[in-house]
Amino acid sequence: MKLLLVNPYFGEATKHESEAATHSPPLGLGFVGTYIRDHHDCEVEIVDPVPQGFVEAEVLDRVREADFVGIPAFTDIRFHCFDFARKAKEANPDCTLLVGGPHAYALSEKILEHYPFVDAVVRGEGELTVSELIGGRPFEEIRGLTFRQNGGIRVNAERPFMDDIDDLYVDYGLLPGMDLYASDI
Repeated sequence: MKLLLVNPYFGEATKHESEAATHSPPLGLGFVGTYIRDHHDCEVEIVDPVPQGFVEAEVLDRVREADFVGIPAFTDIRFHCFDFARKAKEANPDCTLLVGGPHAYALSEKILEHYPFVDAVVRGEGELTVSELIGGRPFEEIRGLTFRQNGGIRVNAERPFMDDIDDLYVDYGLLPGMDLYASDI
């Protein structure tokens, strides 16, 4: 099984240090990816196209190999998110395509109404919700998930915040091109 987590912003997709220096590492994807890797027999890959110098076609090649694809939606790059999500689902119609992040949390039902290629929206902290998805738990039983069911949209109960966040960490080895994020300050 493979989980691919993708920052959907492609920018110039160059390896120039000046481009990467203005780009922040996707720490949210790092937390989710590390948690899944530590709790499941699942290959996890995080793709951040700008520091890696990837163009969209290269990332879509990776999508074709994934069982689950997770994409964060931030309001400022929401159009990048949904444009890439559409292309990802076209590249791999069999993957479970998840959208999360603050924009998705606030608009989970609207996202599913307007973007039929999105399978589910992860609301709130994604570590446990994605873990239950990877573990095969039925969508109906997963707190913090919004998805389509019987021609409608189902919004499951909220997932409470994790009590002990000290167990969460980012394995920076999962984050691509960490040396490219640093600027010459």
